[in-house]
Amino acid sequence: MARWSSGATWSSGTLWGPASPPIPASNNQTKPRKQHTMQRNDYFPPVVGLRAAFFAQLAHGLPEANATLGMPAPDIASIIADCRFCEYGTGAWRIGVREAGPAATASLEELYNGTGAAPMLLFAFTAPPLPQGDAGAVPPIPATVPVAPGALLRIFAFVQAIKARPGYTEAIGLMLGIVGSEAGAAHPLPTFTLEVERAGGCECVKVNGVNGGQDATG
Repeated sequence: MARWSSGATWSSGTLWGPASPPIPASNNQTKPRKQHTMQRNDYFPPVVGLRAAFFAQLAHGLPEANATLGMPAPDIASIIADCRFCEYGTGAWRIGVREAGPAATASLEELYNGTGAAPMLLFAFTAPPLPQGDAGAVPPIPATVPVAPGALLRIFAFVQAIKARPGYTEAIGLMLGIVGSEAGAAHPLPTFTLEVERAGGCECVKVNGVNGGQDATG
């Protein structure tokens, strides 16, 4: 189709009109497909009451997983010790402290408002004993011993090192409990428990609840 400036005349038989647009490049090229990775939540439980089980699962599974991962044996033993002491602190020790709370409150109440002439002794909390371990278990369970501060930070760093190993698979992660649940999963319905506390001459009810994976107390 001719343009006005092309030199063609009206009688030349050439059609007049705008220049034809260029032919677009072929759009049949195969585009690489994006691979969608499943989004997951954090593997570390947000509910404090579930963390002891997490530490126990990781400590129990590490010896078997390390047959594939091939990490240094002293590092595995050190992290297992961290896990076992965190399991004790988050589980038996924490439960003992919470159960001792009312007794400690009652002891203070007696100190403030009690009667009698004999000197009183304040309530003394006795921590649960450390687990002794089981050498005959499979894998053997070492005795729980105190570890240096920062155990959780060391565990998190070690989990990252595990996931960077060539032999790591999601199956290993699931066995160790270091793979979070699928994101978007529905949260369970909130649950509540009631606890009676007596302090300062008042009988109160404390409401403990779990909603959307988070602890709440009121």
